Amino acid sequence: MTAGLPLLHVKKDADMKTPATNAAQAATAQATAAAQPLQRSPINAATALLFAMVAATAAGHARAADAPAPTAGPRAVGSLRIVQADGNTVIAQAAVTPVTGSSTPTSIATLSVDAARAFQFGNGRCAFNVKYDEVSDVAAFATVNRIYDNDTLVAQNSAIDLAPGVVRTIWTQPYLASGTNYLKLVVNATGAQPATAWVRVVVNGTCSASAPAPSPSPAPAPAPTPAPSPSPAPAPAPTPAPAPAPAPRTEPPRTTTPAPAPAPAPAPAPAPSASAPHTEPPHATAPAPSPAPAAPTRYAPGSAQWNAMNTAWGYSNYATTQLKGKGFAQYDALVKLNADLTAAIKAGSIEAGAWTSLMARWNAMANNADFQKAMAGVKPTSGH
Repeated sequence: MTAGLPLLHVKKDADMKTPATNAAQAATAQATAAAQPLQRSPINAATALLFAMVAATAAGHARAADAPAPTAGPRAVGSLRIVQADGNTVIAQAAVTPVTGSSTPTSIATLSVDAARAFQFGNGRCAFNVKYDEVSDVAAFATVNRIYDNDTLVAQNSAIDLAPGVVRTIWTQPYLASGTNYLKLVVNATGAQPATAWVRVVVNGTCSASAPAPSPSPAPAPAPTPAPSPSPAPAPAPTPAPAPAPAPRTEPPRTTTPAPAPAPAPAPAPAPSASAPHTEPPHATAPAPSPAPAAPTRYAPGSAQWNAMNTAWGYSNYATTQLKGKGFAQYDALVKLNADLTAAIKAGSIEAGAWTSLMARWNAMANNADFQKAMAGVKPTSGH
């Protein structure tokens, strides 16, 4: 051994055990010591075996206490909310009921909404603005969430990124049928550990454009009528004009020609001024500075333009899913339009010019006769 190097003491496994493991070993040792005198008698052999089983169970619980708690991935929390077009005013809401695996909960929260609250109707279904929240204990990227109505896919959101412990709100537009809808919300649907939650939505009325509107709020009381101001006193009558003077008497013409009048004397010339007037040169006026160019207008969440784009995005998600593989001739253009709408929504705001161009493309697609015919013949895709 080289001189001058100290000896290092390496702990064995027995020296580095946790307190819980040491407690379990102590319990096992005590049970074994207590069982030894009993094992000398055949009558007490069963009792000795019982002591050994109790000690093993205690050791197992101690090891389980040492194991770290598993982390939870993306999952729905809080409530599912049906909101107005502004995204903030809640029409109805109910708590989501989470489940494990493929099990079905025995009790599901219920919310009720009138069909007239839908922002769009199609194929006998009502489209609503829906919000819900999700959270994850670990970072997650490009996740996909899906909503099924009685096992039929009615809404999908993709490219969802989550930071650990940060709640994120998802806005989507599912198409629901009249009556009772059992919504199954699948968070991280394409991941290794999807999370499922349920909520029951009852749609009152018929899902058509002629659905009765909700009762209007009472009209405000009219403002009091102000008292009339007094009329001004009439002006006095004008004084009558005086009678015209009599016309002058006309003399008869003279027979003799009057002598010509002498010519007037010429006007005197003006006296010359003592000095020539001083003329000021014209002053040059500096042009006013040009105003700074105005910043381009942008639309953000909460504005009417943003809500219209968000509605188009939700319907394009639905159309992209339902028309896949159905032979729609412009499907590639629809996919590109959906991708551009998704990018605009993820950006959080959009310039007015870009919004106008994007919505013009969507309106052209929505009003296309082939697109309308394809959507009219859609049978919603069922989830598996």
